[in-house]
Amino acid sequence: MKILIIDDDPIAIDLLRDCLSEAGYTDLTCVTSADAGELHIRNKLEHFDCFLLDISMPGKSGIEICAEIRKTTRYRYTPILMITRLAERSSIRAAFQNGASDYITKPFEYFEVIARINIAQRLAATRAKEHGDPLVIDPMPKAGSSEQYPGSFLRKIDTLIDQESLSLERDGVLPMFVFKNYLERITRVETCAIEVFGIKVEDIEDHFGRIDPANFIRFIGALNTSVKEFTGIDSAFMTHVGEGLFLCAADGANVSSVDKIERGVSECFDRRLSKAVPGYTRRVELTSSEPLHLLTASRPNFNRLIKVMRTRVNLRQSDKMSSVGA
Repeated sequence: MKILIIDDDPIAIDLLRDCLSEAGYTDLTCVTSADAGELHIRNKLEHFDCFLLDISMPGKSGIEICAEIRKTTRYRYTPILMITRLAERSSIRAAFQNGASDYITKPFEYFEVIARINIAQRLAATRAKEHGDPLVIDPMPKAGSSEQYPGSFLRKIDTLIDQESLSLERDGVLPMFVFKNYLERITRVETCAIEVFGIKVEDIEDHFGRIDPANFIRFIGALNTSVKEFTGIDSAFMTHVGEGLFLCAADGANVSSVDKIERGVSECFDRRLSKAVPGYTRRVELTSSEPLHLLTASRPNFNRLIKVMRTRVNLRQSDKMSSVGA
Protein backbone atom coordinates (compact mmCIF):
# COMPACT_ATOMS: atom_id res chain seq x y z
CA MET A 1 0.00 0.00 0.00
CA LYS A 2 1.40 3.38 -1.06
CA ILE A 3 0.89 6.07 1.59
CA LEU A 4 1.30 9.85 1.43
CA ILE A 5 2.00 11.56 4.77
CA ILE A 6 1.68 15.35 5.05
CA ASP A 7 2.78 16.82 8.38
CA ASP A 8 4.77 19.98 9.07
CA ASP A 9 6.40 18.33 12.12
CA PRO A 10 9.52 16.37 11.00
CA ILE A 11 9.64 14.53 14.33
CA ALA A 12 6.07 13.30 13.86
CA ILE A 13 6.93 12.14 10.35
CA ASP A 14 9.98 10.24 11.61
CA LEU A 15 7.89 8.54 14.29
CA LEU A 16 5.21 7.55 11.80
CA ARG A 17 7.79 6.32 9.29
CA ASP A 18 9.47 4.13 11.93
CA CYS A 19 6.13 2.84 13.18
CA LEU A 20 4.76 2.00 9.74
CA SER A 21 8.01 0.53 8.44
CA GLU A 22 8.23 -1.81 11.42
CA ALA A 23 4.74 -3.09 10.54
CA GLY A 24 5.72 -3.68 6.90
CA TYR A 25 4.43 -0.46 5.34
CA THR A 26 7.51 0.81 3.55
CA ASP A 27 6.11 2.50 0.44
CA LEU A 28 5.86 5.91 2.10
CA THR A 29 6.05 9.42 0.67
CA CYS A 30 6.53 12.01 3.41
CA VAL A 31 6.38 15.80 2.99
CA THR A 32 6.37 18.66 5.50
CA SER A 33 4.10 21.18 3.76
CA ALA A 34 0.67 21.34 2.20
CA ASP A 35 2.12 22.73 -1.04
CA ALA A 36 4.52 19.82 -1.43
CA GLY A 37 1.73 17.37 -0.65
CA GLU A 38 -0.56 18.88 -3.27
CA LEU A 39 2.12 18.43 -5.94
CA HIS A 40 2.08 14.69 -5.26
CA ILE A 41 -1.72 14.56 -5.15
CA ARG A 42 -2.00 16.28 -8.54
CA ASN A 43 0.72 14.17 -10.14
CA LYS A 44 -1.14 11.72 -12.36
CA LEU A 45 1.95 9.52 -12.58
CA GLU A 46 1.63 8.77 -8.86
CA HIS A 47 -1.21 6.97 -7.16
CA PHE A 48 -1.69 6.65 -3.41
CA ASP A 49 -3.77 4.08 -1.56
CA CYS A 50 -4.01 6.04 1.69
CA PHE A 51 -3.42 9.57 3.00
CA LEU A 52 -2.30 10.72 6.45
CA LEU A 53 -2.90 14.46 6.90
CA ASP A 54 -1.96 16.66 9.82
CA ILE A 55 -4.89 18.91 10.65
CA SER A 56 -2.92 21.95 11.87
CA MET A 57 -0.36 23.19 9.35
CA PRO A 58 0.77 26.62 8.13
CA GLY A 59 -1.22 27.71 5.11
CA LYS A 60 -3.79 25.09 4.19
CA SER A 61 -5.05 22.86 6.94
CA GLY A 62 -5.30 19.11 6.63
CA ILE A 63 -9.09 19.46 6.52
CA GLU A 64 -8.85 21.72 3.45
CA ILE A 65 -6.51 19.26 1.75
CA CYS A 66 -8.89 16.42 2.65
CA ALA A 67 -11.76 18.24 0.94
CA GLU A 68 -9.65 18.78 -2.18
CA ILE A 69 -8.63 15.13 -2.31
CA ARG A 70 -12.28 14.06 -2.20
CA LYS A 71 -12.97 16.25 -5.24
CA THR A 72 -10.39 14.25 -7.21
CA THR A 73 -12.18 11.44 -9.02
CA ARG A 74 -9.44 8.84 -8.61
CA TYR A 75 -9.29 9.48 -4.85
CA ARG A 76 -13.02 9.57 -4.26
CA TYR A 77 -12.94 6.36 -2.21
CA THR A 78 -9.35 6.44 -0.89
CA PRO A 79 -8.97 6.25 2.92
CA ILE A 80 -7.93 9.55 4.52
CA LEU A 81 -6.68 9.52 8.11
CA MET A 82 -6.30 12.78 9.98
CA ILE A 83 -3.34 13.34 12.33
CA THR A 84 -4.02 15.66 15.24
CA ARG A 85 -3.46 16.67 18.84
CA LEU A 86 -6.83 18.39 18.79
CA ALA A 87 -9.69 16.97 20.82
CA GLU A 88 -12.21 19.62 19.83
CA ARG A 89 -15.70 18.72 18.69
CA SER A 90 -15.61 21.32 15.92
CA SER A 91 -12.39 19.93 14.42
CA ILE A 92 -13.66 16.35 14.54
CA ARG A 93 -16.98 17.31 12.92
CA ALA A 94 -15.26 19.38 10.22
CA ALA A 95 -12.86 16.56 9.33
CA PHE A 96 -15.63 13.98 8.86
CA GLN A 97 -17.82 16.50 7.03
CA ASN A 98 -15.02 16.99 4.51
CA GLY A 99 -14.39 13.33 3.80
CA ALA A 100 -12.06 12.02 6.51
CA SER A 101 -12.21 8.28 7.11
CA ASP A 102 -10.53 8.14 10.52
CA TYR A 103 -8.26 9.85 13.06
CA ILE A 104 -4.79 9.15 14.45
CA THR A 105 -4.00 11.12 17.57
CA LYS A 106 -0.71 12.52 18.83
CA PRO A 107 1.24 11.34 20.74
CA PHE A 108 1.19 8.20 18.61
CA GLU A 109 0.39 4.82 20.11
CA TYR A 110 2.01 2.09 18.02
CA PHE A 111 -0.81 -0.45 18.17
CA GLU A 112 -3.51 2.13 17.47
CA VAL A 113 -1.64 3.48 14.45
CA ILE A 114 -1.12 0.00 12.99
CA ALA A 115 -4.71 -1.01 13.70
CA ARG A 116 -6.02 2.07 11.88
CA ILE A 117 -3.68 1.58 8.94
CA ASN A 118 -4.60 -2.10 8.66
CA ILE A 119 -8.27 -1.14 8.50
CA ALA A 120 -7.43 1.46 5.85
CA GLN A 121 -5.58 -1.16 3.81
CA ARG A 122 -8.55 -3.54 3.88
CA LEU A 123 -10.86 -0.69 2.96
CA ALA A 124 -8.65 0.38 0.05
CA ALA A 125 -8.62 -3.19 -1.30
CA THR A 126 -12.39 -3.53 -0.91
CA ARG A 127 -13.15 -0.20 -2.55
CA ALA A 128 -10.81 -0.92 -5.45
CA LYS A 129 -12.63 -4.20 -6.07
CA GLU A 130 -16.10 -2.67 -5.70
CA HIS A 131 -15.47 0.30 -7.94
CA GLY A 132 -13.55 -1.39 -10.71
CA ASP A 133 -16.82 -1.49 -12.61
CA PRO A 134 -19.88 0.67 -12.06
CA LEU A 135 -22.66 -0.95 -10.05
CA VAL A 136 -25.59 -1.88 -12.26
CA ILE A 137 -28.85 -2.45 -10.44
CA ASP A 138 -32.18 -3.07 -12.11
CA PRO A 139 -34.74 -1.71 -9.63
CA MET A 140 -37.65 -3.59 -11.23
CA PRO A 141 -37.40 -7.40 -10.86
CA LYS A 142 -38.56 -9.77 -13.56
CA ALA A 143 -41.73 -11.66 -12.80
CA GLY A 144 -41.15 -15.14 -11.47
CA SER A 145 -37.50 -14.53 -10.60
CA SER A 146 -35.93 -14.76 -7.16
CA GLU A 147 -35.52 -10.98 -7.28
CA GLN A 148 -39.20 -10.65 -6.41
CA TYR A 149 -38.52 -11.63 -2.81
CA PRO A 150 -37.99 -8.81 -0.29
CA GLY A 151 -34.69 -10.29 0.88
CA SER A 152 -33.22 -9.78 -2.56
CA PHE A 153 -34.46 -6.19 -2.63
CA LEU A 154 -32.98 -5.50 0.79
CA ARG A 155 -29.61 -6.88 -0.25
CA LYS A 156 -29.64 -4.66 -3.32
CA ILE A 157 -30.58 -1.64 -1.22
CA ASP A 158 -27.79 -2.34 1.25
CA THR A 159 -25.30 -2.72 -1.61
CA LEU A 160 -26.39 0.47 -3.36
CA ILE A 161 -26.31 2.61 -0.22
CA ASP A 162 -22.95 1.19 0.83
CA GLN A 163 -21.41 1.84 -2.57
CA GLU A 164 -22.86 5.33 -2.95
CA SER A 165 -22.44 6.45 0.67
CA LEU A 166 -19.20 8.28 -0.06
CA SER A 167 -20.88 10.28 -2.80
CA LEU A 168 -23.60 11.09 -0.26
CA GLU A 169 -21.14 12.50 2.27
CA ARG A 170 -21.94 16.04 1.19
CA ASP A 171 -25.39 15.39 2.71
CA GLY A 172 -23.88 13.81 5.84
CA VAL A 173 -24.52 10.16 4.94
CA LEU A 174 -21.41 8.26 6.02
CA PRO A 175 -20.25 4.72 5.32
CA MET A 176 -20.88 2.62 8.42
CA PHE A 177 -17.19 2.26 9.32
CA VAL A 178 -16.67 6.04 9.05
CA PHE A 179 -19.77 6.70 11.19
CA LYS A 180 -18.36 4.27 13.78
CA ASN A 181 -15.00 6.07 13.71
CA TYR A 182 -16.75 9.41 14.14
CA LEU A 183 -18.59 8.22 17.26
CA GLU A 184 -15.38 6.75 18.69
CA ARG A 185 -13.56 10.06 18.25
CA ILE A 186 -16.30 12.45 19.29
CA THR A 187 -17.04 10.54 22.52
CA ARG A 188 -13.45 11.02 23.64
CA VAL A 189 -14.08 14.75 23.94
CA GLU A 190 -14.83 15.93 27.47
CA THR A 191 -17.79 18.00 26.32
CA CYS A 192 -19.43 15.18 24.37
CA ALA A 193 -23.14 15.91 23.78
CA ILE A 194 -24.18 13.43 21.11
CA GLU A 195 -27.78 12.38 20.62
CA VAL A 196 -28.16 9.13 18.66
CA PHE A 197 -31.48 7.84 17.38
CA GLY A 198 -32.75 5.44 14.76
CA ILE A 199 -34.98 6.24 11.79
CA LYS A 200 -36.49 3.34 9.89
CA VAL A 201 -37.98 3.80 6.43
CA GLU A 202 -40.92 1.41 6.47
CA ASP A 203 -41.33 -0.76 3.37
CA ILE A 204 -38.08 0.57 1.96
CA GLU A 205 -37.98 -2.25 -0.60
CA ASP A 206 -41.27 -1.00 -2.06
CA HIS A 207 -39.87 2.52 -2.50
CA PHE A 208 -36.67 1.10 -3.99
CA GLY A 209 -38.70 -0.85 -6.54
CA ARG A 210 -40.65 2.23 -7.67
CA ILE A 211 -37.75 4.59 -8.46
CA ASP A 212 -34.44 4.21 -10.23
CA PRO A 213 -31.17 3.99 -8.25
CA ALA A 214 -30.15 7.60 -8.92
CA ASN A 215 -33.44 8.91 -7.51
CA PHE A 216 -33.23 6.47 -4.63
CA ILE A 217 -29.91 8.02 -3.64
CA ARG A 218 -31.60 11.44 -3.74
CA PHE A 219 -34.34 9.92 -1.55
CA ILE A 220 -31.69 8.98 1.05
CA GLY A 221 -30.01 12.37 0.78
CA ALA A 222 -33.35 14.08 1.42
CA LEU A 223 -33.79 11.97 4.55
CA ASN A 224 -30.51 13.14 6.03
CA THR A 225 -31.06 16.80 5.19
CA SER A 226 -34.43 16.40 6.91
CA VAL A 227 -32.68 15.12 10.04
CA LYS A 228 -30.39 18.15 9.89
CA GLU A 229 -33.32 20.52 9.52
CA PHE A 230 -35.23 18.92 12.38
CA THR A 231 -32.29 18.85 14.81
CA GLY A 232 -30.97 22.25 13.73
CA ILE A 233 -27.50 20.67 13.50
CA ASP A 234 -25.86 21.08 10.09
CA SER A 235 -23.19 18.54 11.03
CA ALA A 236 -25.66 15.77 11.86
CA PHE A 237 -24.49 12.47 10.38
CA MET A 238 -26.37 9.35 9.32
CA THR A 239 -25.48 5.79 8.31
CA HIS A 240 -27.46 2.84 7.00
CA VAL A 241 -27.19 -0.32 9.13
CA GLY A 242 -29.43 -2.49 6.99
CA GLU A 243 -33.06 -3.14 6.08
CA GLY A 244 -34.05 0.51 5.98
CA LEU A 245 -32.74 1.39 9.45
CA PHE A 246 -30.56 4.48 9.70
CA LEU A 247 -28.60 5.62 12.74
CA CYS A 248 -28.47 9.38 13.17
CA ALA A 249 -25.99 11.30 15.33
CA ALA A 250 -26.41 14.99 16.12
CA ASP A 251 -23.82 16.75 18.27
CA GLY A 252 -25.51 19.31 20.49
CA ALA A 253 -29.07 18.46 19.53
CA ASN A 254 -31.95 18.38 22.00
CA VAL A 255 -34.34 15.67 20.80
CA SER A 256 -36.30 14.73 23.87
CA SER A 257 -38.90 12.23 22.67
CA VAL A 258 -39.66 9.66 19.99
CA ASP A 259 -42.90 11.47 19.09
CA LYS A 260 -41.03 14.71 18.52
CA ILE A 261 -38.39 13.03 16.34
CA GLU A 262 -40.86 11.06 14.25
CA ARG A 263 -43.23 13.94 13.63
CA GLY A 264 -40.49 16.52 13.02
CA VAL A 265 -38.36 14.46 10.62
CA SER A 266 -41.45 13.23 8.74
CA GLU A 267 -42.71 16.78 8.16
CA CYS A 268 -39.32 17.90 6.85
CA PHE A 269 -38.93 14.78 4.70
CA ASP A 270 -42.34 15.09 3.05
CA ARG A 271 -41.41 18.59 1.92
CA ARG A 272 -37.86 17.78 0.83
CA LEU A 273 -38.70 14.54 -0.98
CA SER A 274 -41.09 16.31 -3.34
CA LYS A 275 -38.16 18.48 -4.49
CA ALA A 276 -35.51 15.74 -4.50
CA VAL A 277 -37.64 13.25 -6.45
CA PRO A 278 -40.27 15.25 -8.39
CA GLY A 279 -43.42 13.32 -9.17
CA TYR A 280 -42.92 10.68 -6.50
CA THR A 281 -46.17 10.66 -4.53
CA ARG A 282 -45.95 7.36 -2.67
CA ARG A 283 -46.41 8.00 1.07
CA VAL A 284 -43.27 7.33 3.12
CA GLU A 285 -43.76 6.20 6.70
CA LEU A 286 -40.90 6.73 9.13
CA THR A 287 -40.51 5.07 12.51
CA SER A 288 -38.14 6.52 15.06
CA SER A 289 -36.49 5.19 18.19
CA GLU A 290 -36.16 6.85 21.54
CA PRO A 291 -32.95 8.94 21.50
CA LEU A 292 -29.83 7.85 23.35
CA HIS A 293 -27.40 10.36 24.83
CA LEU A 294 -23.79 9.21 24.46
CA LEU A 295 -21.48 10.15 27.30
CA THR A 296 -17.74 10.65 27.12
CA ALA A 297 -16.20 7.19 26.94
CA SER A 298 -13.04 5.47 25.77
CA ARG A 299 -14.86 3.65 22.98
CA PRO A 300 -18.60 3.03 22.47
CA ASN A 301 -19.71 -0.51 21.62
CA PHE A 302 -21.01 0.08 18.10
CA ASN A 303 -22.56 -3.35 17.59
CA ARG A 304 -24.44 -3.00 20.85
CA LEU A 305 -25.59 0.47 19.82
CA ILE A 306 -27.09 -0.95 16.62
CA LYS A 307 -28.93 -3.64 18.59
CA VAL A 308 -30.29 -1.04 21.03
CA MET A 309 -31.58 1.13 18.18
CA ARG A 310 -33.18 -1.86 16.44
CA THR A 311 -34.91 -2.85 19.67
CA ARG A 312 -36.17 0.67 20.30
CA VAL A 313 -37.49 0.99 16.75
CA ASN A 314 -39.24 -2.38 17.08
CA LEU A 315 -40.86 -1.24 20.33
CA ARG A 316 -42.04 1.93 18.64
CA GLN A 317 -43.52 -0.11 15.77
CA SER A 318 -45.40 -2.27 18.30
CA ASP A 319 -46.71 0.82 20.10
CA LYS A 320 -47.97 2.30 16.83
CA MET A 321 -49.73 -0.93 15.87
CA SER A 322 -51.34 -1.16 19.31
CA SER A 323 -52.64 2.41 19.10
CA VAL A 324 -54.13 1.74 15.66
CA GLY A 325 -55.79 -1.45 16.93
CA ALA A 326 -57.21 0.36 19.91
